[in-house]
Amino acid sequence: GLSWPLSIVALGHADFGHKMLKEFSFPDAWVNLNQGSYGACPIEVQEARRGYQQLMDANPEAFFRVNMTGDGSSGWADLIDRTRGTLARYLHTNEDNIVLIENASEGLNAVLRSMAKYLTSGRGILYLDTAYVEVRAILSYLSGKWGNEPPSPWLQMPLVQVNITPLMPDITRRAVISQVEAAVRSHEQQIGLCAFSHITSTPGLVLPIEELTAICHKAGALVLIDGAHAPGNIPLNLTALKADFYVGNGHKWLFSPKGSAFLHVKQPVQKFIYPAVIDGGPGPTPFTRAFVWQGTNDPSAMIALHDAVQWRAKRGDGQIMRYMSGVAERGGLSLAAMWGTSLMPPDVEERQQMQASMANVRVPCGCAGETRCPADPSALSAQIVREVKTWVPVGEYAGPGRGLWVRISASVYNEVGDFELFGRALLKALGHSGGRGEVGGEVGVVV
Repeated sequence: GLSWPLSIVALGHADFGHKMLKEFSFPDAWVNLNQGSYGACPIEVQEARRGYQQLMDANPEAFFRVNMTGDGSSGWADLIDRTRGTLARYLHTNEDNIVLIENASEGLNAVLRSMAKYLTSGRGILYLDTAYVEVRAILSYLSGKWGNEPPSPWLQMPLVQVNITPLMPDITRRAVISQVEAAVRSHEQQIGLCAFSHITSTPGLVLPIEELTAICHKAGALVLIDGAHAPGNIPLNLTALKADFYVGNGHKWLFSPKGSAFLHVKQPVQKFIYPAVIDGGPGPTPFTRAFVWQGTNDPSAMIALHDAVQWRAKRGDGQIMRYMSGVAERGGLSLAAMWGTSLMPPDVEERQQMQASMANVRVPCGCAGETRCPADPSALSAQIVREVKTWVPVGEYAGPGRGLWVRISASVYNEVGDFELFGRALLKALGHSGGRGEVGGEVGVVV
């Protein structure tokens, strides 16, 4: 059998798993196995956010109006600055390099649409075929190919797509690095900016961002990292990472409310980056002032990032990450054994570097000796959610012709048994009478 390092086997704090469900708002019947999409915010952090909303609505003038009393303070701006400081300490960077935004898509738009104005003529953007759908939409717009967009002489730039999906499911970090190195060598004169996901969406894979950043910097290109899935999922040191631009969500793995994210920009390139709404407000630098006021809105979710980081600290930030990655590994192995399939990547050492808290497991259909895969994978998810009240993304995540895969999330409130519940429901939906293999020990036996 396989042996695992202590960090994988030891599942962390005794109060993690189903004991944590009391700290969340899930209805009793719901089994959440998709923290990676919309997240789940602890009740304690929800209540902190409501406190900020009550403060705002009790006296909007005092909350929003800067220096109303002549002492230079503003409740809203001061709370924003406090949260930026909390995030800076958590992410190991300078707080003046961080601004708060509502979601990663907002930050990606700000960077890509701003940089389109400043990239040297003839220079464009290198990206991977696994880029999130909204990133591809922005790039389509910038290259003059978005919808019914009329031609623009300056919003047309070369795009260099690097295909790493063909490496799946036996993908390795080294293979990804080699693909990017080859593309940069071939297109060096066309590349002004490289855009990478820190953790791809589907499948959920951690990419070797440090190495990819170094390759692009060596070629004279700036680097943008879409870290939508990274904060709270894996340790982050943005100073050591050295990317020029980094965007991260809070609502997925940091456990903050929806509408809370950050944009990190290194000081030398801050002068190039502007938000969608051109305005301004109080703050220590031109960069922070440009982003702090986007018109009258409810900033309570962004402010509550502070409380989410505190909630994690009280329970052990490192313990949370170790627990989640451990459940993802053991739960993924349980599904693979139950279904008679495999994980992506299949190599143990590669998974320890590339998996984090989302396991990618092949569905038992479409290959020799297996039932035919459903034509519409979303129908499979819909059937399962009616059966057992859980929803997990299913699709051709290793590319066409390589079967269907699930991307299943392990959060602090999950246990391996949740994975097994989903696994049995999927087999039933496919028409199997029982499991295809046995899993012994703590995980239980599937007939």
